Amino acid sequence: MIKWFRKKEDEREKLLKCWRRLALMAGTAVSQYTFDSLVNYAKSVKGYVFRGFIEAAKRCDIDDQFLESGELTRRSLSSLASSHDIYMAYADKWMDIAQELEELKNKWLRERYNYYLGYVNAEAVYALGLAILLAGAKAAGKEIDSKAAETALWLSKFSIGRVVESWAIDTVINLLHPLHDSHMSGWAYLVSNTAIIKTTDFIHERLNEIYENIHDLEDWAKAMIAIMYVKMASKVGISANIETHNYDIGTKTYDHNAEIYLNRACSILNEIRDNALKLIASAHVHSYLAVIEKNCLNTDPCGELELISQGLEDLRMEYEGSDSKAFLDNHPGLMKYLEWHSINPETELGDTIKDAWD
Repeated sequence: MIKWFRKKEDEREKLLKCWRRLALMAGTAVSQYTFDSLVNYAKSVKGYVFRGFIEAAKRCDIDDQFLESGELTRRSLSSLASSHDIYMAYADKWMDIAQELEELKNKWLRERYNYYLGYVNAEAVYALGLAILLAGAKAAGKEIDSKAAETALWLSKFSIGRVVESWAIDTVINLLHPLHDSHMSGWAYLVSNTAIIKTTDFIHERLNEIYENIHDLEDWAKAMIAIMYVKMASKVGISANIETHNYDIGTKTYDHNAEIYLNRACSILNEIRDNALKLIASAHVHSYLAVIEKNCLNTDPCGELELISQGLEDLRMEYEGSDSKAFLDNHPGLMKYLEWHSINPETELGDTIKDAWD
């Protein structure tokens, strides 16, 4: 298909105008929706859906190459999901794509990304497609700025859990991979959040890469990754009796990776300098370790929990003694953590402290 695009050099500008249409196709290729259903949906809710999505639903010159009877062909789906080649051809549109991503993010922030509004799923498909196009531009050699990459990864984080089928997790992460060094902390969080949904060998490899470069991440990302490792350990299961590999305890089989996950979580805690973030991450890690009767790097689990509890109590009192905005102004790292964790960080703040406390 990339060869077809280059043969149409005399129509290049006309084809480049279809970047929104291609983004919708790209998102569809890794989602649980059909292209035709999204196009028809756009026609029925014009007053609510993001204007870019409405434009993407309109017929464009690339349709004849990708669609048959209004639906993506099998060949098109395979091509859209397999490589960056098609998207690289649209690299010159990266600034338009970045602007579109920013406008969609702002819309979600204004509307608080209401999970109960059906049209948000349609926008999520489009957001993923836009992020994939931006990654294609990076793969083509464009210097994508950090802000654009952060926005693309932020939107992708909220979109993947909503619209991506589990079989396509590796595909999405692979297509977005060119953005990994444009915003390392955002990339690390996207991968770690995806790992909680589904952990494949490919995701494990990406996590290993991230852990090897943990020093390069911002504190908010380190905190999130430490918590992710605890969740993954809990998911696969671990016992106080584990000593080697592949254990059967009672009727449960425990993954040997659980031990690795917990060791990494403990190690990452030592990398976090922001006091509020370290308290929140430590609470999650040490609470789980206490349940399974283990400790973090030979520390006293009871003593650690007492210190963490006192620290969280001080944090809670500081929070309750001021308005949330003033509190977050004093804790910029925690603000960043909440921005990636929730559409509404100020509302999420109290729950975050409470969850760590509990």
